[in-house]
Amino acid sequence: MMLVGCIAVAALIAVAVIVKQFRTDALTWDMGSTYILVVGIAFHMGLGLSKLTGSDEYRVDSSGVRQLVNPGWISSVVPSHQVVVLVAAAVVGWLALAKRRSVVIPLPASLWTSFIVIALAVDYLRYGSLPSGEPLLMLVSLIAACAAVRSRAGVITGAATFVLGMCILGALIAVVNSAAAIQTCTVKCSIGGIIFSGPTSHGNSLGLILACGLPFVWMAFRGQARVWLVIYVAANLALSGSRTAMLAGAAGLVVLVVTNPSIQGRIVSGRNQWFAIGSATCLAVTSLLVPRLITDPNFATGRGRLWELAFSRIEGTPLFGEGSTAWYREFTAGSFGSASAYSTHNQWVEATLFLGMVGVVLFGAIVFAFMMPRSANSRFLIAPVLAVIFSLGVTERPIALALVDLISWVLFALIMISVGDSPLQGKASPYLQAVPGIHTVGQIPSESKKRLSMRGRNVIA
Repeated sequence: MMLVGCIAVAALIAVAVIVKQFRTDALTWDMGSTYILVVGIAFHMGLGLSKLTGSDEYRVDSSGVRQLVNPGWISSVVPSHQVVVLVAAAVVGWLALAKRRSVVIPLPASLWTSFIVIALAVDYLRYGSLPSGEPLLMLVSLIAACAAVRSRAGVITGAATFVLGMCILGALIAVVNSAAAIQTCTVKCSIGGIIFSGPTSHGNSLGLILACGLPFVWMAFRGQARVWLVIYVAANLALSGSRTAMLAGAAGLVVLVVTNPSIQGRIVSGRNQWFAIGSATCLAVTSLLVPRLITDPNFATGRGRLWELAFSRIEGTPLFGEGSTAWYREFTAGSFGSASAYSTHNQWVEATLFLGMVGVVLFGAIVFAFMMPRSANSRFLIAPVLAVIFSLGVTERPIALALVDLISWVLFALIMISVGDSPLQGKASPYLQAVPGIHTVGQIPSESKKRLSMRGRNVIA
């Protein structure tokens, strides 16, 4: 009960801090914020409500892992995440057409679209579900994300709000129905002696979300609010019991401390940009090489065996791989258990299985395109997120390649940041919004890209 009380008090303080930030207009909220929030919530809405009402049912499998077997009656009245995401995309599209807004499709989105289309062509079995299937939903969602962008600050605020909301909702569930949010330790355990799953199905899922969300919380807030909220998310991450997520979160925090990225209005500031890019690149290369260098099938609780199986599948089709349903076909054939059914447990192995060497090259091009956004200062915002993704990507597949799942909001956020800020409306609108400690006179046009110096940091308009 003491732990539940601590979780509840911490959540109340977080709510107070967030509300104050919104009331003082310290945060930017726009359509991009709403889109990211809706896409993030959609995947967890049904289960979160089931846990609140106590209608969810679980069982412990042979390995001691707690598995959800029945989300309860809520699942019959709450629309699926596919429906929610599709409706959100349709609304964004309708608004873009009604206002005749031009939509910028950045290079990462174009390359990701190409990846999905080629994977579908390779794996003709997926065409059976194309009209209502996940690949088409992913394509529609990518375009909608590009259409929803109004500002990079808004995107980051939306992502940070979603992550903090997951922590706060988890605290509410812990108070109302503690058995649904807090489980006893199995093969894994947190520093608190429990596993905190919050509104997700298990602690690993919550850990992945919070690790990916740490950079967004850091960049959205400043000062004491940033310190408290980053600690709050990190504490929830530590309680999740996900060792991979905790290590990835720690790696992300190192990059954030060294580079100190921040955004307010249209001003992006940071330092040591090449450290951020170098860290993300090194982690991306590490996650690429580890499965190819490790030969022990028991490495990382059996992940070596999964990688060996995935590589054996493409021996006959090394160029174009086996398509997007290959891993699911292995699962239905009984090659591994349900705990590994969702992915190959490595970001690059997944791309290799989907599309062979073409997939590796294309995915590498996507990573490079993220590193070279339309606005150079966006690297401060993108690199820390990529560092976390590829820290996770060594032994997990955080970003699904052809379906919308619990981490897809991160992909959409990165693509939206790559799009950049929409042009300011009105002749009197200054290009730079007011930032404490920075004094500007008149307008600074975007093409000038003037660099200012503030306490040793790069501040780029």
